[in-house]
Amino acid sequence: MKYTIRKPRLSLSRQLAALLMSSATALIFPVGTSHAEEPIELKGIIISGGLTPVEAANYGRASSVITGEQMEQRGIKQLADALRQVPGLAVSRTGGAGGMTQIRVRGAEANHVLVLIDGIETADSSGGYDFSAITADEIERIEVIRGPQSALYGSAALAGIINIVTKRGIRNGYRAGATVEGGTAPAKAFSGLVRGGNSFVDVAMSISRRDDEGWDAAGDDGEKDGFENTTFSTKVTADVTKSLEVQGIFRWTDRTVDFDDTSFGCGSPDCYVFDADNTTSGRDRIVGLSANYKMFDGALVHSPFVHYADSDSETLTPAGFSTRSFNEASTFKYGYKGAYFFGPERRHSIAGLIEQKKEEFENTYSTEVHEREQTNYAAEYKGYLTQDFFVQAGVRYDDNELFDDALTWSTSASYRFRPTNTRLHASVGKGIVNPTFFEQYGTIYGVYIANPSLMPEESLGWDVGVEQSLFSGAFVVDVTYFQATLTDETATTTLSTGESTPINLVGESERQGVEVQATISPIQGLFLSASYTYLDATEPDGTQEVRRPKNAFGLNVAYTFLDGRATVGADLTYNGGDVQGDFSDASFTSPKVSVEDYFVVDFNASYKVTEDIKVYGVLNNAFDEDYQEVLGFASRPQQAYLGVKVGY
Repeated sequence: MKYTIRKPRLSLSRQLAALLMSSATALIFPVGTSHAEEPIELKGIIISGGLTPVEAANYGRASSVITGEQMEQRGIKQLADALRQVPGLAVSRTGGAGGMTQIRVRGAEANHVLVLIDGIETADSSGGYDFSAITADEIERIEVIRGPQSALYGSAALAGIINIVTKRGIRNGYRAGATVEGGTAPAKAFSGLVRGGNSFVDVAMSISRRDDEGWDAAGDDGEKDGFENTTFSTKVTADVTKSLEVQGIFRWTDRTVDFDDTSFGCGSPDCYVFDADNTTSGRDRIVGLSANYKMFDGALVHSPFVHYADSDSETLTPAGFSTRSFNEASTFKYGYKGAYFFGPERRHSIAGLIEQKKEEFENTYSTEVHEREQTNYAAEYKGYLTQDFFVQAGVRYDDNELFDDALTWSTSASYRFRPTNTRLHASVGKGIVNPTFFEQYGTIYGVYIANPSLMPEESLGWDVGVEQSLFSGAFVVDVTYFQATLTDETATTTLSTGESTPINLVGESERQGVEVQATISPIQGLFLSASYTYLDATEPDGTQEVRRPKNAFGLNVAYTFLDGRATVGADLTYNGGDVQGDFSDASFTSPKVSVEDYFVVDFNASYKVTEDIKVYGVLNNAFDEDYQEVLGFASRPQQAYLGVKVGY
């Protein structure tokens, strides 16, 4: 049976009227065009900060940016590892190198953060984006915005967004590069990137392949659980006329992951995970086409867009036949964004959005394809009330087919005291997340019963912080306090039959904490960045939420010498105060238990043999710390990697 509650739709005339009204406002496409060799300069802006890009130095919301150069220096292999030291984020990986990897922002659940790739919403077939599907190759930067962002991005942006920006081509030139790598897992990897263009068009094409045997998730020196990932992407940007720019994006990933089996209620975490030859194979695709048409010397910008993403996965049993345990999901979105810039130096803007979104889902036990649609409207103002006082405010209305319509909003401000180089920033907003398709329809007979009657979760969150810069920017520290109240939290309960099912909890779930991020460059060539998060996240009954450590600390150290040719560095990561459900408990009630703190150190080094050839090495878990991110699953042992990067 298909559970559908249909609501009266807007008439065509009303939709056209809304579209015409929104045309008076709008959005500049996230990637601007320049005819210099490098067509975009991203360091000074946050692309995903609003319906139009926002200057990072005056952004009122809590944010962090990780560049591709930083990931390369640290020897990051998988994107999730780059996010472990971002304040407010908790990363957990289930088992081997390609195991299910989830990220929780400010104590929220894994499906409360919206994941974008080049501004395109990813499809989610499993009920929470799996970050193991993305390797760190050919990424320009990662933008992390914390706090409710539903007013700009809708459902799933309840706790924040993570926007992954890939590299773009260059104008009037050509560059190519390749990386070859091997490791002790054993592991091998290859990536290649070609970027080029003339004065009117630029193209970037990349391909990467990683084959890593990983480690044994059961932790008993048994069969290793590895993964394979092949990703191809291309990005084309062209100036059709002086006023019209178009951009096309295509990304395709094929992945295979080995994983062990689990024994629910076996009596001890030591017996919960056991060796098995289970394999999950999947594919992810993203396609995007956008236009950016400027009028009145750029004062008015029109940007229609079409986005599509899909994801599917299938699991094979040790016997080698398909269990038909598969999930398929897709998201199709089209719409219009527009922006009007006005005032002195055009430091004010009004932007608007109208979009139509359709999602589909099918899994093993479905008798049909499940669908849901929504029409979304959003508006935003941002501007400088004074030279140092920046404000931003947005509102969004989601006309849902299956749920109640939703109205979300947000506002933020930033004020800089120039005499002391002190900046105050604050934000407040309402976030919302609709139930995942898996929660609604992902029934697994005898194990999990979906609940099509689930209600959306809502959150009211705010933060306030102070950023202090000293010694001409050589030392910068930002301290932010945040708080959020979640209602209708979705949780899983166990039925008398032994099956589990999702429900909405009664009451309020509270989250509060402190985020600290700092950078310091005390001497030439030495750079340090540090982060710390204190988190208090509780369910309505007052118990601590699982997989949200109370204390998390990260430190990255990098020292460059020999006229910039050599670099050595280290990553130090600490997690403490975590509780998790013990699914091995013989009572079959999965009680919450404490998980041991862990402290992991990684080393990295690189040397430029020539301007076009660089050799590098990475030592992960240098002291072979025995730890668990998810109870019962062994985490990464000591591993070493060596590689060569060639570019011209």
